[in-house]
Amino acid sequence: MKDYKLVKHEDYIELFEDGKCIYYKNSEGYSNEKTYDDNGRILTFKNSEGYSWVRTYDDKGNELTCKSSEGYSSEDTYDDKGVLLTRTVNGKLILDKRPKEVTIELTQERRKEMKAPLKQMMNLLDITKDVSIQEFNEEEIIFGIELMEK
Repeated sequence: MKDYKLVKHEDYIELFEDGKCIYYKNSEGYSNEKTYDDNGRILTFKNSEGYSWVRTYDDKGNELTCKSSEGYSSEDTYDDKGVLLTRTVNGKLILDKRPKEVTIELTQERRKEMKAPLKQMMNLLDITKDVSIQEFNEEEIIFGIELMEK
């Protein structure tokens, strides 16, 4: 059973449902209404001036979409940990923090050229001396080159 409470102030009233304001109206006639999901997040908003918006959320509570009556729309994506990866506003990607994949192919000759500097870097970083260069994969070699270039 839901709990409703009407609160009258000097120049406005508020109607609460289970502790959340679902309706507001002031003495000048402005009003707004809100709906909430089971977790207390606002799903819809509309006011007496005709403005409204709708939001959706994922299972973790992250906002996925927001669409307004004035044409605004946003869409967000998240990784498994809930970290924001992308945001699209009105169809335009404005934020992109997705990991970028880079593929670099190394010729056998280039690998040989890199062995000596990698050995030096390993010694500098005090990496186990008995690890041979052949045990490094391309990502580790590229990481080593990036370290040496800094």
